[in-house]
Amino acid sequence: MNQFELGNFLQSLEQRGFDPRLLGAVIVGVVIALLLIVYLLRKQSASPAAVVKTPASSPAVPKPARNIPQEPKLERRSSIIDEIPETPPQAAAAETASPVTPPAPAPKQTPVIAAQIPAKPIAATAPLPHIPQESVLKRHYLTHIRYMIESTIFPRPTESVLRRHYEQLVGSIQEACVNDAAELDKLIRRYDEQRKNTIG
Repeated sequence: MNQFELGNFLQSLEQRGFDPRLLGAVIVGVVIALLLIVYLLRKQSASPAAVVKTPASSPAVPKPARNIPQEPKLERRSSIIDEIPETPPQAAAAETASPVTPPAPAPKQTPVIAAQIPAKPIAATAPLPHIPQESVLKRHYLTHIRYMIESTIFPRPTESVLRRHYEQLVGSIQEACVNDAAELDKLIRRYDEQRKNTIG
């Protein structure tokens, strides 16, 4: 229906006495009523619990009692007990009279002792006669030996790795001189020759 036909329809309704505003209100009311009906139908179909409700007029059916009688159970137990054959008193006396033999004790395991290697007796290291026993004198003595060693070998390097090797070399020579009097005599001779060469 185009606009021309709609205009003619409205004009004919006005001629007959119908108000077009009233017609529009009626149409809007009908549409709203249809939408409300559709909404209610969807709501009822969405909640199945509401449909399954029992009517109030129907009489309530009492639930069956779940009380299980205790007597049949007792009878069953008594019947089971009756079916067990009783042992004659002679057999019971024989069972009680038979001595219970204890289990044989397990053989004792002798611990295996490892062969002990006789330890070599540690020789008591007597202090060398050329090292003083007093702590301050001993410290000065070792410092003097170190000084003689550093005087007879090459000068101390400045590079860190070489300096570390230098310290290890001096320490090993000092230990050899402390533990061996012959090494100490060699060091003293080298030191004396070095001093003579520097003075002369």
